[in-house]
Amino acid sequence: MNGYRIMTRCAAVAVLILGWASSSLASRADGHTWFVEQLTHLNEARAQSNPQSLAVDLVERLVRVDRFSQRAFDDYLERSLEDYEQFLAPEELLHLVEQHRLQLHDAIRTRLIADLNGWLGGDEGREWQLVDAKFDKGTGHVTVSADTHAVTLYLRRQDGQWSVTDAGTQQIRLSDHYRRLVADILDSDYSLAVLKARLKERHDVVIEDFSRSRPGVLPEGWGWRRKRDDRKAKLYRVQETANKRYLAAQDTGASVILLKWSHWNPHEHPIMTWCWRADALPPGGDERFSHTNDSAAGIYVIYSQNWLGLPKQIKYVWSTTLPEGTVDRRDMIARPYFFVLESGEKHKGEWVFEMTDVVKDYERVFGSSPKDRTLGIGLLTDANSTDSYAAAYYADIRVWPREAREDGQITDYCGDLREPATGHGGQSRTTFAVNSTEAGAAAKAAGE
Repeated sequence: MNGYRIMTRCAAVAVLILGWASSSLASRADGHTWFVEQLTHLNEARAQSNPQSLAVDLVERLVRVDRFSQRAFDDYLERSLEDYEQFLAPEELLHLVEQHRLQLHDAIRTRLIADLNGWLGGDEGREWQLVDAKFDKGTGHVTVSADTHAVTLYLRRQDGQWSVTDAGTQQIRLSDHYRRLVADILDSDYSLAVLKARLKERHDVVIEDFSRSRPGVLPEGWGWRRKRDDRKAKLYRVQETANKRYLAAQDTGASVILLKWSHWNPHEHPIMTWCWRADALPPGGDERFSHTNDSAAGIYVIYSQNWLGLPKQIKYVWSTTLPEGTVDRRDMIARPYFFVLESGEKHKGEWVFEMTDVVKDYERVFGSSPKDRTLGIGLLTDANSTDSYAAAYYADIRVWPREAREDGQITDYCGDLREPATGHGGQSRTTFAVNSTEAGAAAKAAGE
């Protein structure tokens, strides 16, 4: 009897081993066949498509960008958004992470297409040959070569489909190359906007353009920190023209500062630009005194905070009464220095382009250099101190390297916000606060 049981168990084990081996062999054959088909398609398509079109097709059909992203950047997204735990509910934070993940994947996809386009265009149309292939269960890697060019593709089978999850040469994997390309961003947990700009090889970092927020609601990724603001009306809504989205703001006494965690290195990108428009100025607004401290429009740059949690920040304002070039601060603890960039009603109802150097402004008022990682930005349209009404609009906030300004690469981009058909957009004027650390009015240049 014991011998029978032993034989039965051995037979069962043998069946399992044979079944696994059969499945493994089938998987290997399936993977090999799939890749040969893709390689055949590549060589045939090259005669009919330009490198750019072919690169788009290959990335869309073959690459699992989500797996490549995980290999390259690991938990970067979660780390870079940790600060949002302070004012977003868990489900809101999860949604924000997923939205950022989609943006990251889009940026990676764009970079992969650009790199593949250059690669395909540099091999002079030679046919690619399969020179090595190894598969094991649901994974594998293949090496293809065209003359002296050779690349290894790493494959994975999931949900019945094979896909490329990484690529590389004998020297380095592509995911490692991308990680090194943005190593400083990953190490410092700078915001996704900085990483996207690096991958897309852009000079400017788009801090916020409201393009990913739905019209009619509060902008995504913005919130408020003060508990007493929870019950207040937030009269901020994303609106849309035929060309761009922007933030409409008004206040009748609530005075809620909208905040966005935004981490970048101000020493690498010290020039900040944006578009704004004031439609209703709070009567008698004067930012020097608590009882008149209202501004039609205000943009905060929050650089850091001390051990008590008090922020070091600068506020750029459109003042009702104070002249352009005014730099001052209310005589109270932790109140921000303010720089008046626009004043009065002369340009009310017009889109104005602003440009300022946030590092030089910081050095002027604090007497030292800011840290190499900002905390965020804030927006405030308020009329509570004067018990009145204020209304303004904000759009397209970016930061640039100083060389971009010096080389003339920064131009007024507010013109698209005009809406002649409805009259909502107003005219566009340009204010170049080339060095707002200097006293006096900023130089003016007429816009479109």
